[in-house]
Amino acid sequence: MSHILHLVVDQANHKTRFDIAATRLSGLSRNKIRQLIDSGLAFLNKQRIWIAKFQVKQGDILELMVESRNFKSSLDTDFQPSSIIVDNADFLVINKPAGIAVDTASNNIINYLKKFNSKYSNLLLAHRLDKDTSGLLILVKRESVRREFEQIFKERRIHKIYHTICFDTPKPEEGEIIFPIVRHSQGKNKYFAITSKDIPNPKAKSAKTSYKLIHSFTDKRLSYLECIPHTGRPHQIRVHLKSIGNPVLGDKVYANHLQHHPYWQKATRQMLHAYSLKFKFAGQEYNLTAPIPSDFENILKEFRLNS
Repeated sequence: MSHILHLVVDQANHKTRFDIAATRLSGLSRNKIRQLIDSGLAFLNKQRIWIAKFQVKQGDILELMVESRNFKSSLDTDFQPSSIIVDNADFLVINKPAGIAVDTASNNIINYLKKFNSKYSNLLLAHRLDKDTSGLLILVKRESVRREFEQIFKERRIHKIYHTICFDTPKPEEGEIIFPIVRHSQGKNKYFAITSKDIPNPKAKSAKTSYKLIHSFTDKRLSYLECIPHTGRPHQIRVHLKSIGNPVLGDKVYANHLQHHPYWQKATRQMLHAYSLKFKFAGQEYNLTAPIPSDFENILKEFRLNS
């Protein structure tokens, strides 16, 4: 779990670099401050800051989202056997912790699993989850199985349900979003939806997401949703929810414009969880669920207690 350090720049740190002032005022190392900046967890007067050398002034408010001392991130703990949902001769299904990438050159989920158990040395990805999205992920044990799952996904014979906490409450509270999605011209890993107000883009690909309200925290201007992606476009749920004005809480890419929302800083990562998978493989039906992770559940509990 995380908490926010609130720091006020004094006369001694007037016209000092952000990272230096934050180091002096917080007692954290300068390297740690830079890590927080690079992760989007550092703020100056409620504005997320990305530049360590940005000059601060007396009276400025610095905020740092740091882990509580009694909390360890999933990357610092041993991979728990309970995170393995299915392990058979053909594939593995895990409840992936947030913060672990699936397809980077190093420090990816496959390398992580290899270290956990050498029998997972030849795993292949059947599909992908964003680094900061938690939940059900399928990894296969042979190329032939990977091709079978590729066909299952292509023919949409797999039913996926995600849970998410988003900003405000969608209107209507249940519906479908069918805006096409296209890669952003100025963002290597950023996408946007082509709405009815936009000029059609020939590079956009069709996309469809169903959503349904689970619970509305009206006084907090947040909602708990169930989302079903019927297609598999990159960042699909995150992009679609932003397109209707309800981006995912904690999303550093698609919710940055809501920095004045009272709970914008509540989450250290996007509150999106791959909750359920239902599919048929080799004649067997699988209906799998992954428990909501603690950081997600803590926010829900906090808001329910205060709603």
